[in-house]
Amino acid sequence: MQMHALNFSSSDVFSFANAIPNNLKIMPVERALNSNFTQPATTHSSLIGPGDLCMIHRNDTRSNRDRRNASEAAFFGLIPSWACDSRSAKNNCLVHTATVSNKPVYRTALINAQFCWVMASYFLGSVWKDGREHSVRIERADQQPFYLAGIWSEWSPNKATSLLSFCLLTRDNDSQLKSHGVRIGQSTSQCFAFLLPTDLRNWLDQPFPQAMEQLANTNFPDLRVTPYISSLRSSYAS
Repeated sequence: MQMHALNFSSSDVFSFANAIPNNLKIMPVERALNSNFTQPATTHSSLIGPGDLCMIHRNDTRSNRDRRNASEAAFFGLIPSWACDSRSAKNNCLVHTATVSNKPVYRTALINAQFCWVMASYFLGSVWKDGREHSVRIERADQQPFYLAGIWSEWSPNKATSLLSFCLLTRDNDSQLKSHGVRIGQSTSQCFAFLLPTDLRNWLDQPFPQAMEQLANTNFPDLRVTPYISSLRSSYAS
């Protein structure tokens, strides 16, 4: 696989965004520009982080309508349907494919095969260099978008409100990212679980065991990793 060189120069709903590492962000291709939520949609130029709205593709398992090709706004940070409040969402932004079935918070979503995917131009990670952590940008070498695998949930805090939320699945880094020590989220040596464009329909239709097998057998594309200079942004979730 091709790997581009990485060089540094010498020189109550979702109130948790500032507690999450800055590198847990993605640049989505589709955005929540029109939403009925009270939280404003993010602007076209901003990255999506925990607590932000993002467009996901999913199947509504309670409906006979085919919604595979529809986008819906959802919060980044999964709230299980049985939750009393939204506080657990800050811990449910990422989950590894090897441990997702062991966590009660995802059990209902897995039983109902509530899978989704997000389309992103790139995502952020970090590397440890010169005694501190540096943010890096990870994108495909061919500049095609990523299709990131996730799980969704619908939570109703009251009879009048229903909130759609999701988490993204991760898997172990391959040799490309390991060679640079790239990490995401809570400084974990993991990477988002990728989907191929030809596998998107199957991903939404499969039961849990087959879905995890699909992710494990999907090869990483050639990646490009470059330094990323983070900038302060006001968070709608703060």
